[in-house]
Amino acid sequence: MSNGPTHHTARLKTRVLMVAVIVGNVAGNTLLSRGLHHGGSRLSSSFLHYLHGVADPWAMGGVLILMAWMIANLSLLSRADLSYALPVTGSVSFMLIALAGHFFLSEPVSLAHWIGIAIITVGVVLVIETPPLTVAVHGPPEDER
Repeated sequence: MSNGPTHHTARLKTRVLMVAVIVGNVAGNTLLSRGLHHGGSRLSSSFLHYLHGVADPWAMGGVLILMAWMIANLSLLSRADLSYALPVTGSVSFMLIALAGHFFLSEPVSLAHWIGIAIITVGVVLVIETPPLTVAVHGPPEDER
C-alpha cells in the first residue's frame, strides 16, 4: 500500500473496526455473563436450562451484541493480518473484561491476573507498531475500489 489518502483511510477503517470488535467483545460477554448468573441458577447439560438462561434479557442482549461483534470481527480479519488483529483486540479485551467483571459483576480479580494482563498488554504495544496488513491475499475491500 502507498502512503497516500487511501492508505490513511484504510488504516482508519481498520482501527474503527478494532474498536468495534473490542467494545462488542467486552459488552457482549459482560451482558451474557450477567444474564446467565442473574437468575442464580447454574446451567446443566440440559438444553432446556440453556434456553431458559439465554431467555434472560441481559443474556439476550449479550447474544445480540456478540452477533454484531462477529460481523465486525469478520470485517476486521478481511482487512488486517490475524497476527496483528487478534493480539491487539484480544489483549485490550482481556483488560476491559477484567475491569467489567470486577466493577459491574463484582468478580474478584487477583493480583496475578492483573500482572498477566499487564505483560500481555506490553507485548501488544510492540505488535501495534507493525503494519496491520503485510500480505495481499486479495484485492482491496469493495468499499475502497
